[in-house]
Amino acid sequence: MQDLDKIYEDYGDGAFDSLYFNFNIDLIKDNISEKSVLELSTSIQSTVQLSKIASRVEVVDGSKKKLDELKRILDSLNIKNVKLNHSNFFDFRPENSFDEIILFRTLEHIEDRVSLLQKIKSFSSNGGFLTIAVPNALSLHRRLGIQTRYLTDAYTLNDDDFRKGHVINFDKNSLETCVQNSGWVAEWTKGSFLKLVPDSEMQTSTFY
Repeated sequence: MQDLDKIYEDYGDGAFDSLYFNFNIDLIKDNISEKSVLELSTSIQSTVQLSKIASRVEVVDGSKKKLDELKRILDSLNIKNVKLNHSNFFDFRPENSFDEIILFRTLEHIEDRVSLLQKIKSFSSNGGFLTIAVPNALSLHRRLGIQTRYLTDAYTLNDDDFRKGHVINFDKNSLETCVQNSGWVAEWTKGSFLKLVPDSEMQTSTFY
């Protein structure tokens, strides 16, 4: 079993964390305006941004330390429309259904992905949506890594993946297959962030 508190303490992608989640939220903000949202795992700032758009937000996360930090921030900002749940995703039982269910940078951490997606389908209201964002195994910077022999294979998990608790590297096809096998219907798929080089190099570059 993964130590989620330890992963949280050592997880971040530095200055790009907020950018990743802001781009993802921009893609769906019109769809979630004044709607109810379930967020499986929080990046903290993602929940703060969602709270400003949705009518209510419910968060499920297995890291108590992360939820404690999120609560501190929500309290400091006087945000009242967010409910926090310290729970394993598979053990969680919501009291209400949701218009939108969000897994931002979450599914790549889950071994039994199809079962989880099947389970949360019952949480969705009629006409509800599921939004998933995952790192792309075939991103431009990973393809360049293969060409320069920094990486041997786009799908092989590296030390950084293991540090972050990743169990799979998705591409567009494998993600869509996972979604369809769980009974959801994939309506659209698109990229949200173009990476030319790893985060560490982008943060020290002159164009950032």
